[in-house]
Amino acid sequence: MKKKIYYWSPFLSPIATTKAVINSASSIMRYSKDYECTILNFFNEFCNFEKLILRKNIKIMNFYKINFSKYLPYRGKIKSRLSFVIFFILGFLPLKKILRNYKPDYLIIHLISSLPLVLFILFQFDTKLILRISGYPRMNYFRKILWKVAFKKIYFSYMSNC
Repeated sequence: MKKKIYYWSPFLSPIATTKAVINSASSIMRYSKDYECTILNFFNEFCNFEKLILRKNIKIMNFYKINFSKYLPYRGKIKSRLSFVIFFILGFLPLKKILRNYKPDYLIIHLISSLPLVLFILFQFDTKLILRISGYPRMNYFRKILWKVAFKKIYFSYMSNC
């Protein structure tokens, strides 16, 4: 039976991480027949890449039909934080349900990592959590505490300093 890898990478504005997620999943599936990759398209952020994802034989799991990134602000400290809170609230129960019901072997998180980290702090899952960060994260007070508490739950973390 193939091991399941799910990718969590919601975003508000198109950035390079999108292609990094697709290329990562594609490479895993190309070089190993033991894995099956699925991109979680929670907020319809991958809608412009759906044909490419399917062409590379990567599964995509869609949730909301509305492309929230079109309507939520991503500029400005307060406005973007409000958008992150909305992502957090709308994604909490569906992501928890996925982890409980589908039981992926690995969850690779790229962006808006607070939601999966909080879920792994609050609940026990059979899934191994992989944290993937590009660049230097801005460590505010909340993020420092969250990462310190969640670090025990992270199976592997990788930071590339771009």
